Amino acid sequence: MFRIRLSMHTKAMGKDPLVAMDGISVEEELPYRDLDDVIGQLTMNRYHYMLLFLCGLGFAVDAIEVVALSFISPCAGVDFSLNNSQIAAITSAVFSGQVIGSLFWGPFADVYGRWKAYMYSFYLLCAAGWASGFAPSYTSLLILRFLVGIGVGGNIVPFDMYAEFLPPKSRGKQLTYTNAFWIFGELYVIVMALWLLPEYGWRGLIFATAVPVTIGGVSSYFMLPESPRWLVSQRRFAEAEQ
Repeated sequence: MFRIRLSMHTKAMGKDPLVAMDGISVEEELPYRDLDDVIGQLTMNRYHYMLLFLCGLGFAVDAIEVVALSFISPCAGVDFSLNNSQIAAITSAVFSGQVIGSLFWGPFADVYGRWKAYMYSFYLLCAAGWASGFAPSYTSLLILRFLVGIGVGGNIVPFDMYAEFLPPKSRGKQLTYTNAFWIFGELYVIVMALWLLPEYGWRGLIFATAVPVTIGGVSSYFMLPESPRWLVSQRRFAEAEQ
């Protein structure tokens, strides 16, 4: 048994690395080990692959929302009798939201935790996604797709989150695997568009794109843990050890 310590954190505080944060010597308690050393000695297991799936969903959702614009924007344009500039604005709204979201969720994750940033962005994406399918007007659709973009901007967080769980020797390869989920997201939208657009129109496609977001949000709520690195940076050592 051992207790986890972040060596850089203790050194920055001017603490003796052989002394516990509460001033009790290592000899009196369980020995301390650096977090990097603990993670570095791990081997890939089912837990890591579960994290790969949950965090990879973030990339799939990103692809789903981006590719779906190719179908939703022109179809909504016909429904609302929009001109080309207004149709293009639907796409621009999503990407504008992504820019704001990416600038917001990163600092949010540093302050309030990776888990909260990931989940709150999923909540926003899920709510705005389902609501978009009921949009009664062009203006409401524009606003809701902008909020969808802000939620999609939070998908930068799971990439970092997964990286913080991975041993260095496997990190590069495993992070590359997350990009495969983008392909799955693209294929999902194409299949749903071929199936739903002729019968249910763009609203049906929006509802279909919201389904993976909902599944990912619910699954992550119960299965995705907080990053141990962030917990240690907040001096929540007992939680990090778990």
